[in-house]
Amino acid sequence: MADDTSTNQIVLDYTSRDFDATRAMLVGIGQGIFPEWITLGEPGDFGTLLLELFAHASDVMHFYIDRVGSEAFLGTAQLRRSVLYIADQFGYTPIGQQAATAILRVSLGADEAIFTIPAGTRVSSSGEIQATFETDMDLTIFPGQLDIPLLATEGLTVSGASLGLSKGIPNAEFILPDKGVIYRTVGIQTLEAGQLVDWSYVENVVLARPTQSAFSTYVDDEGFTHVIFGDNAAGRIPPTNVEIRASYRFGIGAKANEIPPGEINTLEPSALTGSIPATLSVSNYDHPLGGADPESVETMRFSIPRTSNTQHRAVTLNDYVSLTMQVPGIGKAIAYGEVYSSVNVRIANNSGILPDGDSDLTDGLTEMGRLRALVSASLEDKKLLGSHVFVEDVWQKDNQGWEDIVISLDVHVVPGFNRAQTVDRVRTAVLALVNFNAVDFGQRISIGQVYRAATGVEGVDYVVLTEMHGNTVEANAAGLVSDVHTPRKKIPRIRPEILDGNLVTQEQGLSVTGYGGLVT
Repeated sequence: MADDTSTNQIVLDYTSRDFDATRAMLVGIGQGIFPEWITLGEPGDFGTLLLELFAHASDVMHFYIDRVGSEAFLGTAQLRRSVLYIADQFGYTPIGQQAATAILRVSLGADEAIFTIPAGTRVSSSGEIQATFETDMDLTIFPGQLDIPLLATEGLTVSGASLGLSKGIPNAEFILPDKGVIYRTVGIQTLEAGQLVDWSYVENVVLARPTQSAFSTYVDDEGFTHVIFGDNAAGRIPPTNVEIRASYRFGIGAKANEIPPGEINTLEPSALTGSIPATLSVSNYDHPLGGADPESVETMRFSIPRTSNTQHRAVTLNDYVSLTMQVPGIGKAIAYGEVYSSVNVRIANNSGILPDGDSDLTDGLTEMGRLRALVSASLEDKKLLGSHVFVEDVWQKDNQGWEDIVISLDVHVVPGFNRAQTVDRVRTAVLALVNFNAVDFGQRISIGQVYRAATGVEGVDYVVLTEMHGNTVEANAAGLVSDVHTPRKKIPRIRPEILDGNLVTQEQGLSVTGYGGLVT
């Protein structure tokens, strides 16, 4: 008998990956092999049902194959676990959870005795968002004093928690029992030969000396913090049967920023405070600021390639910017300087709003003061030997880091549209152009952008731009219409007028006048 294998050879289309393509391929193969099967492919045919079941299984399997393949690449990975693995490959440490800070106002009745609130005293919120803050400093308040400021940080402190006994193995890991551990608040101690030994934190254990008592941490995709020790080549191994003790703080992250004014008002008595005087009152006048959740997947996609290029070393000005942006709480940064031995880094916090308090304070008690200190400490071991880094913020030196823009618009409204509502929508659209999250240092704002934003609002007939410029032009620039070429060291903005804390009452520099339309 002649071999007719070649005439019956089936060629599979391996690009058929979804249900429809796979079903069509199977029906075609069936019709070629069984030409007498005239009902093949019809909905009522039982054999067609079986082929559709195979096509469905193929569709599902190909979906998982595609997902597994995409998880291996930073640009396409969707699972947080996959992105964390990629970050580890690049030696990148994602930014963990941040604690919010609040300015409390403390008052004491005139009939009470002098009272001291020690640092670490807990003050809890009484509203829908349950959070606990701990005071950052001692405060002694005298009878009759009102609204004495006191800084407090969200989160609870855990001291001396036992993580277990060391087994003397390299690269040992221990897991902290609480979720939401605040970034870089973990401290480790071991009891060795009757003495407590403090272990120092390093961003990566491989950077530690062989005999250094060092540890590192990372947060897994479920929110638990892992503590990692060395292998005697990079960081020493904790001795066998030594107890590992941890101290840390944990909290609720960005949710604390939503606590309304007046709700952080319950001072919790402790052994240090004793009983709380009846006339002692504590309250927050403003929302807390600075709370943040662990770094998101989208942010890590942006940060991992930039940080991996620096290799944790600041050589170029771009290196300084990339490393500064990894400091928790930093929203924007720029570095400048003429020589390598003197570098200036200008920063803005991630809210773009001046916190309560004087930005020029250097005692570290304000948010910007602490951010400047954090950036300085972060860059200290990464800069070139012999170089000096000077960290400043955009509010220092009379708001020198901002380019205040003046924009005046005459908006002509289409008949039949409400004039006030249309003008308000135009105002919102123009403000979005210079929103803090939409601009950066040296950002150019063009006339065309303003026209497109304004005329894109429904109900606008046409717009006349009567004035547009920045504050770096001459003082007699009234009526000037030109693009805003923001200097490299400044961020453009429509300057808000802030009264009563952080309440923005109006914008200084933006004027929108409406004509036509319906007046109600």
